[in-house]
This record gives sequence, C-alpha cells and structure tokens, in this order.
Amino acid sequence: MKSTERSPKPPKQQPKPNDQSPKLDLVAYKPVEKQQPTYQPDMTPSDDLPSV
Repeated sequence: MKSTERSPKPPKQQPKPNDQSPKLDLVAYKPVEKQQPTYQPDMTPSDDLPSV
C-alpha cells in the first residue's frame, strides 16, 4: 500500500516544477542571446586592432 501511495506522489509534483523550468529557461535564454551578439561585435574590433 505504501508503494502505491508513493507512485502517484512523485509524478504529480514533477509536472508542476517541470512546467516552470522550461519557462524560466526560455526567459533566461532570451536575455543571454541579446548579450552575446553585443559582446561579439565589441571583440571583433578589438581583435582587428592588434591584427593591424
């Protein structure tokens, strides 16, 4: 009886945190992608200066 009660508990709590996990990941990825391109152009001119 204890085994059956433990089974429905984990699957019910998993979908809740799982739903918030992908949402946080999507929001965190958006700002990170915007900062990456901004840093790349800054590094490009810096690399060109020493190259010349």
